[in-house]
Amino acid sequence: MADTSIEWTDATWNPVAGCTVVSPGCTNCYAMRMAARLDAMGMRKYRGLTRKSGGRAVWTGKVRLDRASLATPATWKKPKRIFVNSMSDLFHDAVPAEFVAAVWAAMQATPQHTYQILTKRPDRMAEITASLPVLENVWLGTMPTISRALTICAGSMLPSDLFRSNRCWVLLPELI
Repeated sequence: MADTSIEWTDATWNPVAGCTVVSPGCTNCYAMRMAARLDAMGMRKYRGLTRKSGGRAVWTGKVRLDRASLATPATWKKPKRIFVNSMSDLFHDAVPAEFVAAVWAAMQATPQHTYQILTKRPDRMAEITASLPVLENVWLGTMPTISRALTICAGSMLPSDLFRSNRCWVLLPELI
């Protein structure tokens, strides 16, 4: 819902807020710090999504769905590259498949945009997207641990048709 300085995208859109630490790669998650900051600034969407631990903000595991934000991409007429859920994971276990389908419908209704979705939950992504239409304007990616990344790259972990649009990338934490 905002322009961004992230060099590989034009805007962020957060229909989901909140997350859970699932790997050592989550330790330095900027979204945890940002959610704590937004909560401190009084943004209700981020209230209670983090707690202090060892002087740092960490996710509480709570996830909040923002149904009103589903209409946001339709208000952007100029094509944009949109990072979906920079403040969460669309494929978090607490996000109902029906809500993911609603996000998918919003992306399908706005083909002028390119949507970039990263997850640390590639198995759930594979499960849910199997029942959704392939959208040429949606790029799916994962940020697993290095050992899982190698297994995913070898093709043994995800169904081969998951990335049918050939728009998938695996980001290795060691490289970013």
